[in-house]
Amino acid sequence: MTKPIVNIDEIALQASPPAFAPTGPAAERYQARMGMIAPRIGARLLGYNITAVPPGGTEKAHQIVNTGSTEMRYLAVSTKISPEIAEYPDSGKFGVLASFDPDAAGNPRQFRFVGREGQQVPYWEGE
Repeated sequence: MTKPIVNIDEIALQASPPAFAPTGPAAERYQARMGMIAPRIGARLLGYNITAVPPGGTEKAHQIVNTGSTEMRYLAVSTKISPEIAEYPDSGKFGVLASFDPDAAGNPRQFRFVGREGQQVPYWEGE
């Protein structure tokens, strides 16, 4: 059951799901735990989560650097308008995430693509 108010102490923080967790050398540098708020309060067009970044400065950062000695927590707010397009200027990448209605079995459907502008193919290629 959703309720319009939630205490942030009630939000369980979890590691990123495997599909979104850093891998390879990035796993050594990027770390955060998140707790989803939007589903708990019934939000559909806005997304809310509490993100926790461990201490350690640039050694374990997720674009927001925690230079302190204790875990830092912040409230992240976003729209849930699909598709979502993000630019990652430090690495020259972009990402597209689109959510679709569930399939016949009720499973969520998403499209996720991360790439670089120079990797595109012409529209009619292979047709």
